[in-house]
Amino acid sequence: MIVTEDGEYAMLRARIIGVEGRLRALRARWGVAGGGLVGEELVAIGRELDGINRDIDVYAREGGNEAA
Repeated sequence: MIVTEDGEYAMLRARIIGVEGRLRALRARWGVAGGGLVGEELVAIGRELDGINRDIDVYAREGGNEAA
């Protein structure tokens, strides 16, 4: 999956930024969406964060950026 260290880092960063956007949108519609939709979105965001975390672990194990 890793093409280059810089490319992988950029992909992970883009995914994190995407999750940030989803959280901001969720916060903006909190009062409108109701509990069920908010809960479903939180579960989806949690799954995405789990995937990002796994990818960061793989990136670090395979010699990626030492800060990862």
